[in-house]
Amino acid sequence: MSAEGPNGTRVQAVILLFASSLTIMSGAALAAALPALQDHFSDVANVEILSRLVLTVPALFIVATSPLAGFIVDRWGRKRILLLTTALFCVGGTSGFFVDTLIDILISRAVLGIAVAGIMTASTTLIADYFTGESRNRLMGMQAAWMGLGGMVYVAAGGLLSDLNWRAPFLIYASAMIVIPFMIAAIHEPLAASSHHGSVDSSPTGRLALSIAAAAYGLTFANMLAFFLIPVQLAFHLRDLLGASATESGLAIAFANLANGFIAVAYQRIKRRLSYESIFVVGFLLMGAGFAMIYAAATYSAVLLAMAFCGTGTGLILPNAAVWLVTSMPASVRGRAVGGLTTSFFLGQFFSPFASQLVNERFGLDAAFGFAGLAMVLIALVFTVRAIVRRLPGAASRD
Repeated sequence: MSAEGPNGTRVQAVILLFASSLTIMSGAALAAALPALQDHFSDVANVEILSRLVLTVPALFIVATSPLAGFIVDRWGRKRILLLTTALFCVGGTSGFFVDTLIDILISRAVLGIAVAGIMTASTTLIADYFTGESRNRLMGMQAAWMGLGGMVYVAAGGLLSDLNWRAPFLIYASAMIVIPFMIAAIHEPLAASSHHGSVDSSPTGRLALSIAAAAYGLTFANMLAFFLIPVQLAFHLRDLLGASATESGLAIAFANLANGFIAVAYQRIKRRLSYESIFVVGFLLMGAGFAMIYAAATYSAVLLAMAFCGTGTGLILPNAAVWLVTSMPASVRGRAVGGLTTSFFLGQFFSPFASQLVNERFGLDAAFGFAGLAMVLIALVFTVRAIVRRLPGAASRD
């Protein structure tokens, strides 16, 4: 199957995939630097939670602004929002290298969050606009893959740079400047909503579309609430358990993103054989197994194996939720639908450190990973029971 859809080109696909990979950088580039950053600001009150907010405060502003970004993308155009927010991403991201206080860093991270909301919403909407059918499935899987592999590169680079100086990883955000000239030259506004290939995609409408949107949002939130334990807490867990360095922690976190990327590349082929429901079951079971392995791990190699399970699960869940959603929505409201998905994605990221810290303070950090694994298995069980009920005599059968 060609990577090109009715209107999309390979060049446009690569640009949008690269833009999508930037969004995961909002947290990934600094994950391994958190312990050193916390030590640097050790005299600041509540530094334990504030240092983790450096990683997740962008998610708060992504959550707050993604619905507005979706509305603007539908009303004012995809390209101009993509360009503006990519430039803002460079400014907000690199500012952390230059400012001197923890509060100023948090402010710069808020600016970064606003930028990510626009990039994520515009790039995902453009992929859905430019491509249809199996081409869209492939690009959605590739989007998750680029985010996963981008996360691997950014986490690994951040770990290496943070061993030199905790500020150095902030400079990674300047890489967004590379793609702006290509956006100007190759990205164009898609066709009007009324001509968005309605004959190609059989989109549900009304109540069914709303139920699909609600399910996609909820599953994406749950996935990220659990998965973001890895960049937020794994460096601390490995330091306490094994005395791991920032580089070792960064490589472990990157391994999860590597697994994420590899499986997401195969999403199109997997979707040919499995329903949305079945893919969710497999994805959440893999994540549950991975978190259970982190809970029980006593060696670095065991943690790496757990990262492979967690990354593979997420690499199935995220593109599956995105394809399910965009296929159900008409082009005229697709930006708003994707804005809601972006909100769910980063809302899970934002709440993850609070949830894990509450469990950590009462039961220990390893228990946070154990509880996350149990929750993932329960979600898979719900889908399994639902599938069994739907196959009973007299039950309606829908994918």
